[in-house]
Amino acid sequence: MSNLVMTAQPGNWRVRRPWRMAIELDGWPAPLLAPVEIAAGGGSEGVAATFEWAGRSADFGGARGLVARGQRIRASLGRASFPGRLADWPLFDGYVVAVRSEFDGAGRRILFDAIDGVRFRHGDSALSGRHGLDSAGRLAFAPDLPTVFNPAGRANRSAQPVAINGRWCFVFHGGPAGAAFWSAGQIIEYLLATRLAGDAQVELPSAERIASVCLPVAPHGLDLSGLDAIEALDRLAALSGSAFAIEPAASVRGGGHWRLRWFAATGSRLAVFHHGRAGGALTADTNVWSGSLRFEHDSARRAWTALGEPLRVESTFALVGGWDPGGEGGGHRD
Repeated sequence: MSNLVMTAQPGNWRVRRPWRMAIELDGWPAPLLAPVEIAAGGGSEGVAATFEWAGRSADFGGARGLVARGQRIRASLGRASFPGRLADWPLFDGYVVAVRSEFDGAGRRILFDAIDGVRFRHGDSALSGRHGLDSAGRLAFAPDLPTVFNPAGRANRSAQPVAINGRWCFVFHGGPAGAAFWSAGQIIEYLLATRLAGDAQVELPSAERIASVCLPVAPHGLDLSGLDAIEALDRLAALSGSAFAIEPAASVRGGGHWRLRWFAATGSRLAVFHHGRAGGALTADTNVWSGSLRFEHDSARRAWTALGEPLRVESTFALVGGWDPGGEGGGHRD
């Protein structure tokens, strides 16, 4: 028996000050904004962009008033780009998340950081609860139950899929018998249907596409409570040997929306390592003599998420005097 380790490198790309770009802010031309960087990564990294104020330094106060967090910002590149009309090749479509200043020897700069629309619209709400079938076979949502798939190695998936937000997926099984095990691909389908399918501006991959690129892995005790939808999808992609990317899916001039593109992680460079278990027999496919792993625990981010309502307690107390009123008044002597 051998352990199989697959590593793949996503096809990331980065653009710095591209030639001939047009920018819009909330649908209006923004000629006083200039691109600094647009970077696209795989999975939950999504697409991020930084823009800067290109007007006069005396207009910095107006820049802060013009651009604010939550405004939609779009950038497009192509042969016909000019102010007031965006070309057909969208590079970035997202929302401003931060406004900041930088000071150096050259003076002052105002920068605007933005992220893609999928992460902005769906990256803040934590997963909780379960969509499932009750004892009568009706679809219901239980907000107080943890989002755990195959808990302790027990099956808790429904036998038949149901339609949620126009997309078919399996849900949690509510009865004592007849449950099945979740696969990683089916959990991805559950998250897409319950968290993203209701957003008309996000184009999702088909169920056939998910099934074709995901390995048949059935994770045991997978608890996604507290993660946002994009983080949960990123974790499932790693478990199933797949990956996804967020990209603008249409020309900005045509309205614009986002596409969630799913693909097999083996589509990039792939290295396969076979190493037998310690003390086992040496097999012909072993190609690793030794290896080591190093973890930097101190630099790992620690995040805590509290779920549930605040604890409310009702109490009744009898009021008792704190002193004897008969001792009040009179003189005082040292």
